[in-house]
Amino acid sequence: MARSALSLSITLDSSLVISKGDSIKHAAFACNFSPSLWLRGDVGVIFNMNNTRVTTWADQSGNDNNATQSLGNRRPLYQAASINFNPALNFDGANDFLQGNSGAANHTLLMVARSDLNISNTTVGQTIITIDINNPNTDSYFFSLGSITAAFNNEVITHGLGSSVEYRKVRTGNFTIPSVPHLYTTDHDASISNAAIYFDGAQIDNNTANSFIDPEANRPYRVGGNLYIWGGQYFNGQIAEILSFPTNLSTTDREILQSYLGIKYGISLAHAYLDTDETVLWNEANYANNIASIGREDCFNLNQKQTKNAQFGAILTVGLGNIAVDNTSNSNTFSNDKSFLFWGNDNDDNGIIEEVATEVPAGVQSRLDREWKIRNINNVADIALEFDLNGIPQSGTSANDFLLLIDEDGDGNFTTGTIQTVTATAFSGGVISFSNINFSDGVVISLATKNTPNSAPQLVCPTTAFNVCPNGQLNEIAATLQVSDLDNNNLTAQITISGTTDNADMLMVNLTGFSGINQTYVYPTLTITGIINPNQLENILQTLSFATTSTTAGMRDVRITVNDGVTNSNEIVKTVQADENLSSCCSANAPLISN
Repeated sequence: MARSALSLSITLDSSLVISKGDSIKHAAFACNFSPSLWLRGDVGVIFNMNNTRVTTWADQSGNDNNATQSLGNRRPLYQAASINFNPALNFDGANDFLQGNSGAANHTLLMVARSDLNISNTTVGQTIITIDINNPNTDSYFFSLGSITAAFNNEVITHGLGSSVEYRKVRTGNFTIPSVPHLYTTDHDASISNAAIYFDGAQIDNNTANSFIDPEANRPYRVGGNLYIWGGQYFNGQIAEILSFPTNLSTTDREILQSYLGIKYGISLAHAYLDTDETVLWNEANYANNIASIGREDCFNLNQKQTKNAQFGAILTVGLGNIAVDNTSNSNTFSNDKSFLFWGNDNDDNGIIEEVATEVPAGVQSRLDREWKIRNINNVADIALEFDLNGIPQSGTSANDFLLLIDEDGDGNFTTGTIQTVTATAFSGGVISFSNINFSDGVVISLATKNTPNSAPQLVCPTTAFNVCPNGQLNEIAATLQVSDLDNNNLTAQITISGTTDNADMLMVNLTGFSGINQTYVYPTLTITGIINPNQLENILQTLSFATTSTTAGMRDVRITVNDGVTNSNEIVKTVQADENLSSCCSANAPLISN
C-alpha cells in the first residue's frame, strides 16, 4: 500500500523543549501508520542537554501519551550522540525509569536499544518496556532481556504476560546479544501461534509457554523497568526509540518500519529495506555485512546525514558533505525526499581484514580484501568517507599513499572495466578520509595503497678509519656507518674484500643480540641476511671487523653494498692496510660509487 505524505501542525505548549534541529511541524506519522505511542530520542526530550536528566519524553504519535519521571534520582540521562550519531536515553540499571498513564499497546512493538552488557541466558533480567493491562487475573505485559521468569531456565529474550505461570513467547538457549544497538520487534493477536519476536528483522522466537489473553491498547506503561514485580528489572543501557501500535501490522508494513529504524540507527536487517512506497532500497545478498545507509524519508521525519553500522567489524563511516560530532550538527541537506545512499560489504571472515595484492589495477600495490557495494537512490551527492584502519595491518603511512577504488561496472573486479581512483584527503589517528565523493548507483568500492616507486637504500661513508691488525688479531671498526631506506624494506648487505688472492683474509660482524640474522663468509665476500631494518643494519655494520693470518702485507679494499630486495645502494669503499702501520682512511681515491 503506497503512503502519501500529509502535513500535520500543532500548537506547542510554551514549556515544551524542542531539540536542536527540530521543526515546528509535529513529528507524527504522515503516511497512514497510526501508532498509539511513539517515543524518539531526537524529538520531544525535556531536558535535552547532553548528560542531563530527563523529566519528560514527549509522545510523537499525536496522542500526548508522554512518559515522565518526577523523582530526580530516577531520571535517565539524555545522551546526544549515543547510537549512530543520534540521541538516546541512558538508563542506569539501578532505578531509572519513565512512566506514562496511557497510550501503550502490545499488538505490535518496535524498540531500538543497546544494553551495556552482553546478554545471555545467565544475565540478570532487564526490561525495556512494561504495559499495564486491564485484567483481574494478571498484571502486565513486558519485553525483557536475560533471565526473567521461572517459565524457562534459559531465557534470553522474553515477551511475556504477568507472573511465571502465564504466557511467554521467548528465545531460549545458547543465544548471545552483543552489547551493540539492536532492533527488537514483537507482534501478536489472541493466538499463540501468531505471536512472534523479531531480532534485527529476523524472527527468532523458539519457545512458548502457557495460555494467552487478548492484546490491549491505550494502557499505562513504564520504560526502563517492570511495573510490578521481580525487583524492578531495570534496564541497563540506552533506549533510542519505541513505537507501539494497537493493531497487528502486515509483514510489509512491519518491514517498512524496521527499515526506517535500521537506517536511522545503523542496524543491519535480515530482510530487504523498503521505503514507504514499498520500493526495495537494498537487497544485496553478496554484500550483506555491516549494511548501513544515510537518507531522507519525510514520512518518518527521517533525516539521517551520517552513519556507521552498529555491528562489530564495521570500519566505514559515511556522511552527507562531512562527518560531524552528531547527526544534528551536520548542516548539509538532502535535495529530495526518499533519497538514500546504502552500502554493505562482502567480508564475513569473522571480521578479519587484510591487505591483498590480487585484483588490483595498474599503479596499485595492494587493497583491503573487503569490498563495499553502493546503492545511490535519488542522486545523493558530495559524500564524505572515513575508513578506520586501527588494528588493521596496512602499508600506507600518509594520506597520499591511499586510494579509493571505484569499480564503475559494479562486478567487484578491480582489474576490468572502468576503475576510478581517488586519493585520500587526510590520514590521522589511523583513520583515512575522503571528501567530495560522488557515486553512481551500483558501484563497488575498496580501499587501496598506491604502488610507490622503490627507493634505493643509502649508505654514508664513515669518517673514522678502519683499525686493522695482522696475524689473526681482530679489531672492531669504530666508524659510524649510516644506513637509510625510505621504503624501510628488509635489507641485506654484502661486504667484499679485494687486493690479494690470499684467502687468509677474513671479514666478520658481531651479531650478539640480533635474533634471526645470519652472516656467511665465503672468501672474499661476507653476506648478512635476515629480517633487517635500516637501524639494525647500521648497528651491525658498525661491528664490521677485518682479520688476517696472511704474510702478505699491503692494502685491501673493503666494499660495502646494501640491497632492499629490489635495488642496490650506493657502494662505500674502504681501504684497509694489513701491516704494522695500522693506518687507513676513507680514501680520497675511493669515493662513493653508484651501483
